[in-house]
Amino acid sequence: MNITTTYTGPHFWAATNSSSQAIRYRYHAVLDIIGYRKRKSLFGRYRNFIDVSSPDPDFHINGLERYKKPVAFPKDRFALTWNSTLVTGLRDQQSNLLSTGLQFHITPDGRLSPYIGAGYLYSLYNAGKMVPYIQGGINMDLLKF
Repeated sequence: MNITTTYTGPHFWAATNSSSQAIRYRYHAVLDIIGYRKRKSLFGRYRNFIDVSSPDPDFHINGLERYKKPVAFPKDRFALTWNSTLVTGLRDQQSNLLSTGLQFHITPDGRLSPYIGAGYLYSLYNAGKMVPYIQGGINMDLLKF
C-alpha cells in the first residue's frame, strides 16, 4: 500500500511517499528589502540603511530574523544650480532688484558649500537696467550639522 503524506504552509510545501525514502519539498522564500534614510535628531545627519526581512516567521539565516546595515552612498562633489533672488527695500526704493544666474557649488562634506556664480542683476528702479555680476560665497546647510 502506497501512502503519501503532505504538509502545506504559507511558504513551505513537503510530500513524502511511504514506498520511498525521499522527501520532496518547495520553499517559497520571500525577502523584503527596503532602503531608507533616518536621523537621530532634528538637526542630525541623515544615515542611509538597507533593511532585509521576511514575512515568514520560520525564516532564519543561522538564527538571524532581521538584518539592518547602515550604508553610505557617495556624495555629489559638485553641483550646478540656477539661482534667482528678489531683494526689496521698504525705505530705499533703489535697493529693489532681481538677480538671476548660475552657481557652481563644491560640496566636499555636504554641510558647507563654497560657490562662485555669475548672472544678471535687474534693477527695478532706474527703468530696469540689467547689470552682469559675479559673486562668491559659502552656503551652510543647517539640517546636516
